[in-house]
Amino acid sequence: MSDSKPSATDPSPLPSISKGEIPNSEFRIPNSDPYGERPLQRLMMFLYLVPGFGIFPALWTLYRRQGSRRQQQVSRVAVGLGLAWFITYGGLGLGAEQMSDIARFRLLFLNGMATTGYVVFCLSLMLRVWRNQSVRLPGLGQERK
Repeated sequence: MSDSKPSATDPSPLPSISKGEIPNSEFRIPNSDPYGERPLQRLMMFLYLVPGFGIFPALWTLYRRQGSRRQQQVSRVAVGLGLAWFITYGGLGLGAEQMSDIARFRLLFLNGMATTGYVVFCLSLMLRVWRNQSVRLPGLGQERK
């Protein structure tokens, strides 16, 4: 084994390693996570599917064109569902303001059912993300070949 120490004029601060020599542990690169960024990506996809609030980080991901292909797919689904729910919620709410008592009750009941369906559907999509299944929805984008 050689005792080579870098000189003051040597631009390389790392000691040279001869063949068969094991470097100090301070120079070893730790093993990276075999799953890479999957836990963080999955957490972000869960965040996109949070009812109501998740539309904002999903829009940000789509606007910045960042994230994996699957993250962008989940973002598109989350934005589409969120906008459909918001339009339905707003339309039924505004319609209820213009109606008589019994019709108002019916529209507000439908509003509650639409909101409940949106929340349950988002939870089912979260379950599909957790199981690594597809989250594509029919009619919300075309499959590219």
